[in-house]
Amino acid sequence: MIAGKTGRIRNRAEEKKREKKGIFVRMAEWLIGLPPAARYLDMKDGYGSESMVVMRKLCPRGGAANELRTGRVGDVAMILRVLTAAAVLALAAGVYESGVSVLSSGDTLLRNNAGEGSYTASLNAYFMDEVMEVEVPVAEVVLEGGEEDALFERALQELESTYLGDNAAADEVRSPLRLVNSVADGLVDIEWNISDYSVLRSDGSINSENVVDEGSPVTLLAKMTYEESQVEHSFGVTVYPPELTEEERRAGALSDALSRADEETSTQDEYVLPTEVDGQQVSWSAPGSHMALKVLAFGLVVAVLLGMRSREELKNREKKRDEQLLADYAGIVDKLALFLGAGMTIRGAWEKTALEYEEKLAGGKIGKRYAYEEMAVGMYRMREGESESHVYEDFGIRCGLRQYRKLATLITQNLRLGTAGLTKLLEAEESEAFEERKALARKKAEEAATRLIVPMVLLMMVVIVIVVFPGFMSFHMGVG
Repeated sequence: MIAGKTGRIRNRAEEKKREKKGIFVRMAEWLIGLPPAARYLDMKDGYGSESMVVMRKLCPRGGAANELRTGRVGDVAMILRVLTAAAVLALAAGVYESGVSVLSSGDTLLRNNAGEGSYTASLNAYFMDEVMEVEVPVAEVVLEGGEEDALFERALQELESTYLGDNAAADEVRSPLRLVNSVADGLVDIEWNISDYSVLRSDGSINSENVVDEGSPVTLLAKMTYEESQVEHSFGVTVYPPELTEEERRAGALSDALSRADEETSTQDEYVLPTEVDGQQVSWSAPGSHMALKVLAFGLVVAVLLGMRSREELKNREKKRDEQLLADYAGIVDKLALFLGAGMTIRGAWEKTALEYEEKLAGGKIGKRYAYEEMAVGMYRMREGESESHVYEDFGIRCGLRQYRKLATLITQNLRLGTAGLTKLLEAEESEAFEERKALARKKAEEAATRLIVPMVLLMMVVIVIVVFPGFMSFHMGVG
């Protein structure tokens, strides 16, 4: 009855523990059980894996497998959270992009109200055999207004300096003219009338099919409007045929169609894009910024970095363990030599050192020290009947450092000779260990000083500026 009741209590506790685990932890536990994931996480070969070897060093009293598995589950759970967040953000970005488009319908652009300025819409023009990227300038809704002579004079000067575009002179035009829609910071609107639209399109581009080699004369009439006033000015040009590629010809036809559509709807709220250009059907779409893919890619990069971080943390923990072992070595040799000199056996000195450590650890006076942990493990193994020489040899192997292997060798070699000779050897080893400890301390101090060089240089530069700048300003003012 008691055993059954205890079992039920244990089962309920385990069920509650499982209920506390989140969905990501459960998924992580399932994933690390798969062969590909276990291979990547360095858990496939169990105790033979590199990570397990390091973890056994960090957990000398046992539990290395559980510690490694718990750490890996946490890492994978974090990666899953990042990937899930990235997927949700990518989905939200995709939905946002689909709802934010410059096209109000399949072939219609919305104009800004008067005074809000124009904008340029980036669109894709779909032909039967090609997709062209087009920048479509969308002017604001045109309003009428009044005038001032100085303003029109300024507007005319701007037109005269810009309408030729890249052409050197009006009597030889071979590249598109720059027929702007407004000048004088947008205060004056310009309407262009071209005497021969078969030669020059309304946007100033050249229709090379109708241009003769001798040059085609064309008159441009610019109607400048400011509020309710209007002034006209004409420009005479001679157009010569440019050399156009098929892509340029199609782009010119598309630009011409867009300009005509712009003129036809200039006073309307909607800019209806042409559905046929140069005898071919055209469909329109606004290109996305691929925000969803960018967010998802960023999430994948973060997930990979998190996976790499786990191994780096394990290596850092191993490095700190080795540094701690080196720092404690001199003290361990000193205690063993002291206890042996007091008449204790090797085993007695070993157990005395390990027990003192465990008392301080239990009392919270010190933290976990890996060298003493290995000594405590060795003490319990000897109490369970394992031979002293094997425990000491394994101690040197488990610690993994040259100094501890040497200590283990000294102890095992002198088990047969008694402790008198060992005491002298340990005293000599103690002196050498303290010298190595001082050398290590000096090395760390030098490394710390090296890391401080950059901050010190920056601080010195700030001090120099603070000291020199007032004197420089005083000298400069005195000379002035």
